[in-house]
Order: sequence, then C-alpha cells, then structure tokens
Amino acid sequence: MKQAIKGETEQDFEAILVSYGKAFLITTDFGVLDAAPYWAIGSGAKLAIGHLGAMQYADDWNKNHDLIAKYSIETASMHDINTRGKIDIQISHHTGHVTTP
Repeated sequence: MKQAIKGETEQDFEAILVSYGKAFLITTDFGVLDAAPYWAIGSGAKLAIGHLGAMQYADDWNKNHDLIAKYSIETASMHDINTRGKIDIQISHHTGHVTTP
C-alpha cells in the first residue's frame, strides 16, 4: 500500500476509457492496459467477467454484445450485494460515434 502525502488521503480507483470502439483500463498508478476482449470493474467485476467468458461461445455473441453485457451486469448484481443500480448501455463504434441501443 502506498503512503499518502501528509494532509491527503490515498484513493484506490479503477476506470475504463472507451474511445473509437476500443477500451482501456486505467489503474490507481495511472497505468493503462488494453481491455480486450471484454472487461469489467468494480465489486461485481469477477462475476460479470465470468458471465461474459461463458457467453462468448453463444451463437448471438457477435450480434448482441450490448445485451450480453447487460445480462452480465445483471448476473453480477444478483450475486454481489455491492453491485446495484440502473444499468445504462452505450456503444462506442470504431468511427467515434456513441449510440444507445
């Protein structure tokens, strides 16, 4: 664990940057990692990744990424008490456009 500077508090965080259809994980020390083929952050991340991993072999994987992602978050929220709230899906396309299904 890093020591915080006097008067400041140490913060752990995770972030995902999505741009032009590509995703990158940003870590506490501002390291940037390629987040492929799928990713998740937060308390339910392991559950969501497990669901995504199982679903990658589904016949509709290439057509329904948005729905499968939503189902993965819903699966995590069923089994993790800290994963809650409304689920909003936005799709970042390789052209730079962002759409909502």
